Amino acid sequence: MIDITLDTWLISDTHFGHMNMIKLCGRPPQFNDIIHKNWVKRIKENDTVLHLGDLAMWRGPTRDLWHNFAAELPGIKYMIRGNHDELNVLLYESIGYKIIPRFVKTIGERRVLFSHEPQEPDDWWEINIHGHIHNGAEHRQGERNFELGPEHINISIDVMDWKPIRLGELLDRIN
Repeated sequence: MIDITLDTWLISDTHFGHMNMIKLCGRPPQFNDIIHKNWVKRIKENDTVLHLGDLAMWRGPTRDLWHNFAAELPGIKYMIRGNHDELNVLLYESIGYKIIPRFVKTIGERRVLFSHEPQEPDDWWEINIHGHIHNGAEHRQGERNFELGPEHINISIDVMDWKPIRLGELLDRIN
């Protein structure tokens, strides 16, 4: 399991190679290169990275291109699978991403849930760091809708200025 510290880098919803993100989320046409450049600029080989899902586009003729693109990124990489990360776990692990389930970690005095999709509030956690909703504010889980509250922290790359963020910096922002 991942050893989460305040120095752990967080990122979500990179969707490398998924060109519909330009239209769906208003991403710049060169979003793949922007995210890649920001990742390489910040993250070193021995840094721990937690990707909260939807890493890359895994279908079609460019699959190998995005497979290699995601593989070359530095860091000791862990990933909570997103709804678009549907390939075999061994594929992700072969490119350097250790697949882990969503989890709760006590940080300081707060219980923090790390997940791909925002979760309905419950007694197990106080803060939910998630992705999935990109630059939107609503979430639909199954057939139920629920409103996101201040305990939900969206780190989709679309709202993070195309950059990974350290957990400590993120928590400082919400204090």
